[in-house]
Amino acid sequence: MLPSSGRRKGKASRQGRASATLKPPSAEDYRVLASNFPKGLVVIMDKDMRILSLEGEVANRLSASKEDLLGRNLMEFLTQDGRGIVASRLDEALRGERVETDIPYTSGLLHVHVIPIMDEEPRWLVVGTDVTHQRSQEEELRASQERLKSVFDHALVGIYRTNPEGEVIMANPALVKLLGFSSFDELQQCNLNTNWLDDQTPRRVFLERIDKEGTVRGMESTWTRKDGQIVNILDSATAIKDPSGRTLYYEGTVENITDIVRYRRRIEELNQSLRVINSILRHDIMNDLNVAIGSLELYRRKGDPKHLETADRTMRKCADLIRKMKELESILSSTALRAMSAREVAREVIGGHSTSPVEIALEGDGLILADEAVVPALDNVISNAIVHGRSDKVRVDICPSPDRAWCDVRVSDHGGGVADEIKQLIFQEGFRYGETGNTGLGLYIVRKTMERYGGSVTVTDNQPHGATFVMRFRSPSADRAPSPPGQ
Repeated sequence: MLPSSGRRKGKASRQGRASATLKPPSAEDYRVLASNFPKGLVVIMDKDMRILSLEGEVANRLSASKEDLLGRNLMEFLTQDGRGIVASRLDEALRGERVETDIPYTSGLLHVHVIPIMDEEPRWLVVGTDVTHQRSQEEELRASQERLKSVFDHALVGIYRTNPEGEVIMANPALVKLLGFSSFDELQQCNLNTNWLDDQTPRRVFLERIDKEGTVRGMESTWTRKDGQIVNILDSATAIKDPSGRTLYYEGTVENITDIVRYRRRIEELNQSLRVINSILRHDIMNDLNVAIGSLELYRRKGDPKHLETADRTMRKCADLIRKMKELESILSSTALRAMSAREVAREVIGGHSTSPVEIALEGDGLILADEAVVPALDNVISNAIVHGRSDKVRVDICPSPDRAWCDVRVSDHGGGVADEIKQLIFQEGFRYGETGNTGLGLYIVRKTMERYGGSVTVTDNQPHGATFVMRFRSPSADRAPSPPGQ
């Protein structure tokens, strides 16, 4: 640090620099100065900007020799823009301000420093360097950065950079939107090591894999958005390391494959339904038809009515199977769901059992998201309570959830109930139990229909005895509702 007297002198010197007098440079001084600018220019001009001295490589690119240039006005060799820049900046130099600027000239672009020399005759010292190529490279770099930024900002997939500590260093708008945040700053508050987005695949699985292999390609995960909505994503990333091998950060992309996963599951469901239909056609119905044909042949030979009864029973079973196959078509349907009154649906189904000796009571109402397939689905549940429950009373209760996001349709009987060991099995395709077991398709169709609706079906014990089947539907306001409670 300078002593106080030195600082005062320095301050006085700066204050008076506009009027400072430089020792007139010699020709050797110019040559030395120019030698430090191999692609530059050192010019001394008088107050009218006539060239008094000229040194440097740039001088060789002008339209005349150095000797012919002496005495000519510098403005002759500048472009129109360059003349305007010089004229506007000379006043600043006279005020003692530092003038450093780019000036276009006939052969390119100069980056110059303009210094006034206040002597007996005021002069100008201009020291410049040709920066034509440098500025061109800088412009190319700027344009490249703008292109990359445009790709980053407008990419349809999420792009991110995170570090091993779980900090989000960078994320593009697509990723911010995918995760349901309002801004990058809000997303940045989330530490991935402590607030991981995927409950099924811990963050450490990702870290172990990428640290071991250096990359992660197409890692499927299920992420939870800020609003609780579930999205399926495809994550690909690369570990960026320093020369010592230490991981600096991870750069990657995230693709939203929620629709793809949904379609994939839908295809799997369709294939499963087609296998069931094919099995019914090739096995169940064919076997029953063979039994009926055989029974009719025996009746013709022997005239025993019991063979007619067997044929009649198997044909009715075939008819029931064909009806079930029609219901299976609803699983293949992609009909849009709409708001329906659960009470009106239940009334329609109960009306179909008007000749049954079983008393069916109905209580409550609520809106559900469903389509025409809900009628045979509910009919299967009520028929199951009548036939398999062997109850003289069945009760249907419609119970919306407190937040109106879900609506339960509960079908209860007072029969023998469902054994715990088969409570999950009864909803599987082809499962039959006891002497009342029929096609093994009814409750399977109910389960597949409820899954298509985004709901569920379960069975619990009724009190004091019997069973209660719970069909849980989404309500029209449940487009973004969380998973059904208790499921």
